[in-house]
Parts: sequence; structure tokens; C-alpha cells
Amino acid sequence: MKVNVTKAYEIALKKYHGWLVQKLFQTALLAAPYKDDFLKALSKGQNVREEECIEKIRQFLVNFTPTIDAIYIMYNKMGAELDYKA
Repeated sequence: MKVNVTKAYEIALKKYHGWLVQKLFQTALLAAPYKDDFLKALSKGQNVREEECIEKIRQFLVNFTPTIDAIYIMYNKMGAELDYKA
């Protein structure tokens, strides 16, 4: 899991962070849970198969994406600006 998180960070966010934030990320990564512990926490302590947990995450993201898109469209129609630096 740490490999995937590190790769995602390097692709998506590292270029926006300075040296200090990059070091903080590396330090925080040491405290990242193991995959089994992470999946158990996501399933609220219940004993759920990994495939079932991953499918529920995928379904959440499928449902969540249109909501975020709708919020983005609403902000644009209202003339609001999203304040972030890319």
C-alpha cells in the first residue's frame, strides 16, 4: 500500500509541495497502516472479503464523482471562483 500511495503522491502532488512538505509526507507514510488493517477499518471492523471492500469503494467513487461534478457546475454557474493554486 505504501508503494501505491507514494506513487500517487509523486504523480499528483509532489510537484506542488516544497521540501518541508515532501519530508512531512515521507514521515507520515511511516505511520500508514498495513493493507489488512486499512481494509478492516474501512469495513468498520467487520470481517469482509477484500474484493467486497474494494468493490464498495469503487461503487462509492462511481456515485461520488457525479456529485462533485454537479457542485463544480453549480459554482461555475454562480460565477464563484474555486480558490486553489495549481
